Amino acid sequence: MTTKEKLDVYEIITKTFIDALEEGVVPWQKPWVGGAAGAPKSYISKKDYRGCNVWILAATAAVKAYKSMYWLTYKQCSDKKGQVRKGENGTIISFWSPTYKKDESGEKVKSGFMLRYYRVFNTDQCDGLKSIEDTKAEDENILDFNPIEQCELILEKYTDKPSIRHGGGRACYWPGDDNINLPEKENFKSVEEYYSTLFHELVHSTGHEKRLDRDLKNWFGSDPYAQEELVAEMGATYLNAMAGVVTSTIDNSKAYIQSWIAKLKNDKRFIITAASRAQKACDYMLGKKWGDANDQTKSDTGE
Repeated sequence: MTTKEKLDVYEIITKTFIDALEEGVVPWQKPWVGGAAGAPKSYISKKDYRGCNVWILAATAAVKAYKSMYWLTYKQCSDKKGQVRKGENGTIISFWSPTYKKDESGEKVKSGFMLRYYRVFNTDQCDGLKSIEDTKAEDENILDFNPIEQCELILEKYTDKPSIRHGGGRACYWPGDDNINLPEKENFKSVEEYYSTLFHELVHSTGHEKRLDRDLKNWFGSDPYAQEELVAEMGATYLNAMAGVVTSTIDNSKAYIQSWIAKLKNDKRFIITAASRAQKACDYMLGKKWGDANDQTKSDTGE
């Protein structure tokens, strides 16, 4: 996005407020009064919009006299078997999207944020959508997340763990920012699946240079990357067993299986090294001193 395009986002937002004020609507005065009955919400997540978007959508709802507080994108409407009526115009809302660059070592690191925008439509502008009561009934099938005590105890022991964020559709660990990103808890198939995925990423995080300093700079498909994935998989399985969780992230690691097989056939130290690193990672997370109960493994691997 160019500088001019970035300026356009601000201009578009400003114009929305100007249009509202010209219609006699003051957006920042209790935005859910004088239009839709309630704060603007996402039709999909049922969550309130935040920041400037609250005022933008409230102003639009008031000016257009929409009765609904719910909004969604054109694609979301189509995905829900609905249709935005011909001639309806969307309302532009904004969000901050992270930008990345490569540092001197070639590692991808966050460089800042860029203001972007997309269009949403009020459900009053759409046909064929289920009532909000029906969608709430469907949402009852979303995972009712109840924390597993033993898993939470393991997390507490990892005293210098990275920050853990939730949102989006991807599970990953970013060494540059030292943070883990996971989908929302209720979007997992089970509570056990959530913790298994979290443990996998936490084991990765022990490789950060300020912890156990493993090589985390190798790109997808390389031999070191395949081994690091095996370390994370073995470590997560070990932690799952400690917590009594019967699951693993192996279904998410199928891309590495062929690499693992090839390495196992050609490198007799591959599995021993990976197991040693996984044990060391788990010991670090649990606050144990490496070597106290692992002297034999340590001497076997040379680590």
